[in-house]
Amino acid sequence: MTPDVGGEHLTLPTIREGWGTSVREALQDSYPEPGALIDGAYRILEPLGEGGMGVVFKARDERLDRLVALKLIHPDQVCRPKARARFLEEARAMARVAHPNVVEIHAFGELEGAPYFVMGYVPGTDLERWLAQRGSRPSLGEAWTILDQACAGAQAIHDSGTAHRDLKASNLLIGPDFRVLIADLGLARLVEEHSGEAIVSGTPAYMAPELILGRAIPPELVPRVDVYSLGVLAFELFTGSLPFAASTLSETLRLQVKAPPPRLITRRQDLPRPFEDAVLQALAKDPKERTATVDELRDALAAAWEASRDESGSPFVLIVDDEPGYRSLLTKLLTRAFPTARVEAVPDGTRGLALARSHPPDLVLSDLDMPGMNGIELTAELRAHEATREVPIVVATGVGGPRDWQVLSQLGADGFVIKPFDPLQLIGMSESLLARRAAWRPPPRSQRS
Repeated sequence: MTPDVGGEHLTLPTIREGWGTSVREALQDSYPEPGALIDGAYRILEPLGEGGMGVVFKARDERLDRLVALKLIHPDQVCRPKARARFLEEARAMARVAHPNVVEIHAFGELEGAPYFVMGYVPGTDLERWLAQRGSRPSLGEAWTILDQACAGAQAIHDSGTAHRDLKASNLLIGPDFRVLIADLGLARLVEEHSGEAIVSGTPAYMAPELILGRAIPPELVPRVDVYSLGVLAFELFTGSLPFAASTLSETLRLQVKAPPPRLITRRQDLPRPFEDAVLQALAKDPKERTATVDELRDALAAAWEASRDESGSPFVLIVDDEPGYRSLLTKLLTRAFPTARVEAVPDGTRGLALARSHPPDLVLSDLDMPGMNGIELTAELRAHEATREVPIVVATGVGGPRDWQVLSQLGADGFVIKPFDPLQLIGMSESLLARRAAWRPPPRSQRS
């Protein structure tokens, strides 16, 4: 099938989204069963999903007592030398990168002649599923935070001499601490291996035009196929829709190759112009005119984020929680989400109240059940003091219920979340409350008339 796109013929990539039911059922017996022990170390727990090259299982590394993800080549690919070589190259591509925003590989082996590799297990979901479950586009802060980490991981892959070539929402994992990790390097290639070779592969909605056309790509321009995919991801996150989507595969590919990218502000009118400029540059059809590196795209997005921030200054976020693990988690989470914010964490309500009265915060995140002054008492004290009467307060708990929220609501708390909470939901709530606080806060004394 070679659709005509304005005089140019496209060789469509083979996109494998899964097997047909009959093939799947016929090969079920080839899968390791839950409870099976692989190489005396990895206990299979449950399947996590499948892609074009393999099936991924959740497993326990019984030697090191940790959860892992084990990827086994598809049974129907075992006897295909090219498929086995590609599977091995995926493992090698992962092994070349050591970065907190790229899934880590632990080991490589064979199960009855079928190659497999073991990766770090990331509890949570992927970006595609999260966007579908959310039902609305992310907030500006959520979108930027996800993109910033995705760019950091992609640049690390490029620094290792590799291009990912299949960056998309389903290949971005979101961990419980709001850490974004790039996964599935099944199409990754060493940049030097292109050497003018035309390679057609990827996911149509995210593919760079030069990949779709199957054109030879000079090695120095190969990383820009990932820049383009990140531009598509950025468009999707900022607007809630893909830039080029159609009812047929051939039309989607035609739009990718021929249609100019739509203006982001036509789909999100409140999006600051610097974000639009950064994304449209990344979506340039000609790779020579595209943003040169992922780092440049990341810098442009960071500059846009800074320009969009309130001019009154950086916010101060106060965390009050007696559990060290949650204090650390919230500190990392909010520091990533609001890089210019001052985030401080204290272990009890008494210290939190003292700090808030001496330096009124822009947002308080408090635990409910704490020794000494608990979250209800802290909320009451904050509301009773003039300097903190309007400060947004969110209370988190692992033991409270509707009655506690009723009391907190009467006292003037702004939010109530249950542990373990959804990190992105908490960031969205925090961003909304910080924006409200910035709008309420009077200007500095020197600017008052």
